[in-house]
Amino acid sequence: MKDDGVALLSLSGITKRFGRMEALSGVSMSVERGEVVALIGPNGSGKTTLLNVISGLLFADEGTILFEGKRIDRLPPHSRSRLGVNRTFQMPHPFSGLSVLENVLIAARFGRRRHEDEERLAESILKLTGLSAFADTQSGSLNTGQKKMLDLAKALATGPKLLLVDEIAAGLSHGEMESISKLLGEVARTVEGMIVVEHVMGFIRMVTERVVVLDAGTKIFDGSFSDAVRDEHVREVYIGKGKDP
Repeated sequence: MKDDGVALLSLSGITKRFGRMEALSGVSMSVERGEVVALIGPNGSGKTTLLNVISGLLFADEGTILFEGKRIDRLPPHSRSRLGVNRTFQMPHPFSGLSVLENVLIAARFGRRRHEDEERLAESILKLTGLSAFADTQSGSLNTGQKKMLDLAKALATGPKLLLVDEIAAGLSHGEMESISKLLGEVARTVEGMIVVEHVMGFIRMVTERVVVLDAGTKIFDGSFSDAVRDEHVREVYIGKGKDP
């Protein structure tokens, strides 16, 4: 892993408007190499919008994005993917008429690692994500949890340096969250950095110690999980005033 003192990702003054509504207001943050950062906040706080801006699905109205020290904020999503920025989605949409393996192979063939043995790469990723038994299954027949794992597998097949994970644990039981947190720990060893968006504080505690908190499009906290749950502002807007995390 390269360590030249340059942050893997650096956001400065990111602002995004939809008409008169400002979904993101001057958000700045960074991700260092080897770091997992949790991005949390109440509904409507701008978490997914920020992932969309980082991945290129949306362009910021103001601000800059540096990836490995180079500006990428005007590059389209496929160009950012080739550089090593990729993501999962809250609501995954696989190529339903294709098998699970075929979905991952497509991602591998168009990703950053496209010169590798694509089938061997796809098979290793299916094993990592627990989908080996479903390799020949039509992806449209998978349940929601399995589709989320396929979405993760497709993102990994592109060879990301920075992986953006959007609410992969939503709707899961505590036991399932523990399994996913362990999987993300394994995934973190295969990438250079990761941002995990989630609502469930217990899940975040399993995944990482560093959190960035958004409220109404503004960053209100950046620090450790333990400090976040003691921060009065965070408790009021996210956990609930007077409640325990």
